[in-house]
Amino acid sequence: MRRRLRTLLCLTIWLLAAACSAHGAEHALVVQELDVEAFPTVRLRVAAPPGSATADAEVPSFVVLENGRAVRNMEVRRVGIRSESLRVVLVIDVSGSMAGVPLRDAKRASLRFLDQLGQDAEVTVISFSDKATVASRSDEGREAHVRAINALSAGGETALYDAVAQAVKSTAEPAVDHAAIVVLTDGADTVSSSNLESSVEALRARGAPLYGVSLQSKERDEKGLSILAKRSGGRLVPAKRSGELAGIFDSIATELTESYDVSWMSSRPRTKDIDLDAMTEIAGAQWGAVFSYPNPDFLAPSQGIPLGAAEVRENPGLLLLSGGLVFVSVSLLTAGVITLSSRGRTGLQQLKFYDQLQVAADRAAAGDRDGLADRVVDAVGTVAGKRGLTRWLADRLERAGLPLRPAEYMTAHMLAVIASGVVAQIATDNLVVGLAVVIIGTVLPLMLLDAAVERRRAKFETQLPDVLDMISGSLRAGWGVQQALGLVSEEMQAPVADEFNRVVTEARLGIALETALQSMAARVISPDFDTVVTAMTIQRESGGNLTEVLDSVARTLRERAGLRRQVRALTAEGRLSAYVLVALPVVEVGLLLIINPGYLRPLYTTTMGIAMSTGALLLMLFGSWWLFRVTRIEV
Repeated sequence: MRRRLRTLLCLTIWLLAAACSAHGAEHALVVQELDVEAFPTVRLRVAAPPGSATADAEVPSFVVLENGRAVRNMEVRRVGIRSESLRVVLVIDVSGSMAGVPLRDAKRASLRFLDQLGQDAEVTVISFSDKATVASRSDEGREAHVRAINALSAGGETALYDAVAQAVKSTAEPAVDHAAIVVLTDGADTVSSSNLESSVEALRARGAPLYGVSLQSKERDEKGLSILAKRSGGRLVPAKRSGELAGIFDSIATELTESYDVSWMSSRPRTKDIDLDAMTEIAGAQWGAVFSYPNPDFLAPSQGIPLGAAEVRENPGLLLLSGGLVFVSVSLLTAGVITLSSRGRTGLQQLKFYDQLQVAADRAAAGDRDGLADRVVDAVGTVAGKRGLTRWLADRLERAGLPLRPAEYMTAHMLAVIASGVVAQIATDNLVVGLAVVIIGTVLPLMLLDAAVERRRAKFETQLPDVLDMISGSLRAGWGVQQALGLVSEEMQAPVADEFNRVVTEARLGIALETALQSMAARVISPDFDTVVTAMTIQRESGGNLTEVLDSVARTLRERAGLRRQVRALTAEGRLSAYVLVALPVVEVGLLLIINPGYLRPLYTTTMGIAMSTGALLLMLFGSWWLFRVTRIEV
């Protein structure tokens, strides 16, 4: 009953966390324009997100941080249709692929878009198929726009770039201070006399942001429309179904009517890039955006800042909160599902991990239990311990000689990964660095655990010749084999003492000595000790002088150890070179990601860069394997 209640609680908290995470990702301002032509005067235009409209007379207060320092003497004013002249050019695709339901939904969304803009809006409607046609002009009034939209019919090819050129021309005649272009299409350009490059240049010269709405279809090609939107300072909104167009057009109208200009005098920080953090409160909610742009003081006089150079990112606090809630929700869902489907351990399964479970039993008997910590550890063990992970980890911990239960190790491992990832994200504000730290934090403890196993095995093999000498001397003195092994467990140091003490204990409990020794050989995974166990087993079955056998084996092991040390000395330079060559590119990439993240950005944001990074990684893996393979000589 308690188990079912715990499962229900996990699933309930998961639903709450998932809901909170979905809500927490909405509070991001839309950065429309950054103007630094009159630097150190900086002007920033931001748009309130959909659903956050405020009263006509209300102008929210902003807080802007420049490289972490609050700017002073800041001016904020409302821009858009409610405060000054703004012309909107609505460009609608009426090619053959839009026939039927898509065009009908597009008309409905366009009429609603006109209502959202209001009576004072200057709107031009352009339709395009084989060519671009001005359906209604900005001076004709709303009734003319409604008639033009209702009269649209589908047919022909797609002249997208010609339509963009016509829209740019319409924004400039007659002249207005601000203009925006909204383009709805479901296909790629097929018959335009203009091209993508000329359209981008025209948009950048006019300074009009393009909002692209890409409706899903077989002919859709978002690449060109995405470039137009990004290079002009607008954005691309994909639509899977034509029924989503009304909501998309509403959000664009809100951005156009609820924009704010924030201007201030920069302190001219002496950094290559200037990081800005803009925050405000609109409609009772906190909104924010983080972005950066090249410092004009570090650019050549004729260079200028290209449009789209500002790197817009989510607010790190909101991103961290949303990511944390998503992680918690996924973890709790996994815990709930596994708890429902898991079965309790049998007595034989618990006996397999007697050493680890005995630690918990001793603590419980002594009353030494921290309620919250133990509940967390037990929860981790419940989630991860029923499908083989606990058994695998228990074997590793046993071979490494660590007095930890698998659940305790996994809990510490998980907390370390989360903490390191959060600290890296906050310290560097770089998602790539954060993911790299998480991956390293996940893999590194397992590698250290394997290194501990190898280190314990090497120490065991170093002690083994002395152990054989002690057993041989005890047998010459008239002691039995079991008594000699007991002397080794008392006189030698760990790990030999611990392993032989377990063998003696198992023998006293009735397990055959040969079986106990074979189990010990399986735990330590030492070829040298396998030889010893084989020799002792053959001697006990067929007879012979065991002391001479052990002396001979000890002498052979010492000679092999000496030869192994000589080989390691001769290959030390090669192994050191391998370590340096493998670590150098990793360290260099990590430092560049911290010092100058934009320098390596093309390597993971472009197709060619991703291909080059993948090829470099594969070559590094092959080179690492080859370097360590040629310096590893079996003795």
